Amino acid sequence: MPTIRINSWQLSSSRFDGEVIAGPVPTCFAEDIAASKTAIEANPAAAHRDINKIERVFFMAETVNLKDALVIIKKPRFAISHKV
Repeated sequence: MPTIRINSWQLSSSRFDGEVIAGPVPTCFAEDIAASKTAIEANPAAAHRDINKIERVFFMAETVNLKDALVIIKKPRFAISHKV
């Protein structure tokens, strides 16, 4: 997914307290809830890795400049009205 970086800044966050990682909690669906819960609790690192793999499939940002973005997009309404 091409994106244009408008601005950036440093971010500091306490996401790990030494034992538990904080962050977004995904909604999981399973036919066998008990077996799924047991598997996740048995290896939370693998579950975290798998959820990250799924997330990368649906959202993989790529920063491009405005000129390159105009080439990528299918309906460049902005380019027509602003002559970049």
